[in-house]
Amino acid sequence: MNNKYQSTRMSKFIYGSKKYSKYWNSFNGSMFLRDFNTNMAIEFAYKPSRGEFFTIESSYDTLKEMITVNDYSYLEYELSSIISRVIYNMILRGKAFLEVVYYMDDEGCTKGFDFQTFNYKKYIKFRKNTRFYYKNRINEECIKGHFDIPNNNLIIFKLSDLGLHKKEFYSIEKRLRNIDITKIPLSKINELNINVSEYEKEEELEILSATKNIPWNTRSNNIITEPYSIYRLAKFKKIKLNLLEYIIKQINDKISEIGIKYNFEGKITYKTLSIKEVEEIVRKMGEGDILIKDVIDYLFCNKIYK
Repeated sequence: MNNKYQSTRMSKFIYGSKKYSKYWNSFNGSMFLRDFNTNMAIEFAYKPSRGEFFTIESSYDTLKEMITVNDYSYLEYELSSIISRVIYNMILRGKAFLEVVYYMDDEGCTKGFDFQTFNYKKYIKFRKNTRFYYKNRINEECIKGHFDIPNNNLIIFKLSDLGLHKKEFYSIEKRLRNIDITKIPLSKINELNINVSEYEKEEELEILSATKNIPWNTRSNNIITEPYSIYRLAKFKKIKLNLLEYIIKQINDKISEIGIKYNFEGKITYKTLSIKEVEEIVRKMGEGDILIKDVIDYLFCNKIYK
């Protein structure tokens, strides 16, 4: 971090709300969330260039210099973490926010900017500002307050823009929470004479059913065919690629607005599988034109699809 500049950041450091802490903490639920909300730069970057996922497309260096003025590794590391936090909040709340933070020198001249996430309890939108309320618990002390962020310094992300809804994720969470043989005491398993292997098979079938619209394959799925497993994986990847495309577009739209004010042009780009390529890979697998081992390599970005 570069501490020589003054920041316009209005959001506070807030611990996650207890309201949401009870969700996604079951064994299967936490794994689903972890797999859905992985670091994009790790999951979708082609090997071996894992650290070069996000780049700047521009005729000049102005945008890159401005967006990394406070953190030289913002594009390489921080941006992907921020996107993961945006997705996490979209799952929990149905929407998420980013604050545009500007960095200025002692004379008040803007030297750069970036985008930062934040937690909050609730918010109220006014004509010029949005007020975010928070409740922070530090050393058993409960601190309540609020902060106002100008509306033109906010980027809003909505699950509904992608045809998704938080109710769908909560439905998955609820069903996965109730699927866990580890909740049953060993004495009870023996008392009821439960066939553990059959029970685990039923668990896997229930997981597949619970995640049919957002198809997660679990970590140890042994009851479906490999082609069907790949079909589910491809759909899972397509949903995540759609999310990534949407989030970067929203960020780039804001960059365009800022560029008009500060006389620069450019956008954030990344290179990975396209949704169209995923569909083509699956189609060719079904036609027998691509080996399954190659399909897996393409979907996990171990090699570039040509």
